[in-house]
Amino acid sequence: MKLKENLPALAIILLLALLFNYYTYINSEVNYRVAESPDENLAIIFSKLIAEDSSLVWHSEMNERYNVSYFRPRNSIDIGANNYVGPYVGFQMLLATARLYGFFDHIVPLAGCIGVLFLYLLVRNIFDERTGIIAAMLWGLNPSYVFFSSMYYSNVPAVAFSIIALYCFHKGIQTGKNTYIGCAGLFCLYAAFTRTSEIVIFGSILIGLLAARWLFSRKIQLKEMIIFISIFLVLRILWTISNSSLDAQTVDINTGGGGIGYQLAYLMSNAGVYARSFMDYIIGYPPLLFVLACFGVISIYSSNDKTQRFFTLFFIGLFLLFFGLYGFRGETWGFESVTIDSSMARYFLINYAIMSIFAAVFLTRFFSRQDNSRIVALFLLLVLLTSTTAIFESDNGLMKEKERLNGWGALNRETVDRTPENAVIFTRAFDKVFMLDRQVAVYRTEAEIRAQPDMAYWYTPANIEKDLIPLIDKMILDGVPVYVTQEATELFQYLKKNNRYHLTAVTKNSMVWKVEKRS
Repeated sequence: MKLKENLPALAIILLLALLFNYYTYINSEVNYRVAESPDENLAIIFSKLIAEDSSLVWHSEMNERYNVSYFRPRNSIDIGANNYVGPYVGFQMLLATARLYGFFDHIVPLAGCIGVLFLYLLVRNIFDERTGIIAAMLWGLNPSYVFFSSMYYSNVPAVAFSIIALYCFHKGIQTGKNTYIGCAGLFCLYAAFTRTSEIVIFGSILIGLLAARWLFSRKIQLKEMIIFISIFLVLRILWTISNSSLDAQTVDINTGGGGIGYQLAYLMSNAGVYARSFMDYIIGYPPLLFVLACFGVISIYSSNDKTQRFFTLFFIGLFLLFFGLYGFRGETWGFESVTIDSSMARYFLINYAIMSIFAAVFLTRFFSRQDNSRIVALFLLLVLLTSTTAIFESDNGLMKEKERLNGWGALNRETVDRTPENAVIFTRAFDKVFMLDRQVAVYRTEAEIRAQPDMAYWYTPANIEKDLIPLIDKMILDGVPVYVTQEATELFQYLKKNNRYHLTAVTKNSMVWKVEKRS
């Protein structure tokens, strides 16, 4: 790739890098970042464990000491041995490496930029330079892509590795070099280690290799498919074997369902959920992108370029697979409002990448004409970019998220400064705020379990009087400093009303209280 020929594309990538890192900066406090959700919390916990203790296993001495199951990462279940392995080991390793070398806050934005760069390279090779630049702009300025590039979710790095795998897949077909096919398998593997659902990429590329064997003059050889499969499967099997030797329970983050049968059952019984996902997050968000993508598909099939038509069909299939994988999730969450920060939006990032490709094809072919359609195309592009980036200024934009996360960060700093290192904080949902620095006990009451029976998978019902109060008494007797958050409503109210205990506010906003027994 000659530098001079690609200065426009490199300039766009640089601007996107500055954009991603700017939003990361405004969304985080210096030297500290509080997780936005349990998903982020787990990745940060386990990456810190790897970087500081060279261990993949989180072990709870408190659970063993008191024979309970409250001291463990959220979304893990009680297994008796109190050993836990975090999900997405590839993502943990990525964060741990960034933590060791001092760029922890910027590793996900960097992954976002790399994803945009390889999307540009992929589209440029399949179509042309201008299409690649426009596709990179459309995807790189997608509000959800920028938003989640400033967070610690695994979605953006997983999508980036997937795009690299797709680029290597195309180069392998184009050049016939086994190195590219092998790299496609390697990046598929890392994408799946970063987020398990990216196994879809592996299956799609394997089907693509089989299809290419009959569709192109440069036949895909059997050995190339064996190279692709073996690099992925051999390393995956080795990890499975080594993981089984850890004697630990993997923290269970559901990444989209339990297999093809599970997905088909959901598709048939939840068509309304898929329809709503499609209308809200594919057609309706972001504006214009879906319509332009449809025009792009039509324009590709009006040409006779076999490679472009093959990859168009491949991308459409990939789009449908990922939509089928995640579209039913709106049944339980994501539909409170159509915003850049909802779970549904981050699940569809690769769908937005695919739509950006087809929209770029349509816009490029308008630009290439010698009549007034160039002006029309420029107008449409400006409307699309303006309408998507304007979402940043909405009530659900990044500035609002900054205030919330920085508020949590301030609560953490104040709590850490005013509590000893061996403090234990009883809470219900604020574990993500404190868990990196203090021991946290997370519980659910019997009433909550009755209201949400599926929570019984994660939590043994805790009775305030019979379970939690005796535990707190034992801990205080053992000299363990005990604290409770106001957010742990039932426990907090019980302790405050009971004359046997004295509560003292630790934080200015009275969110965290020290628990002591009266003599």
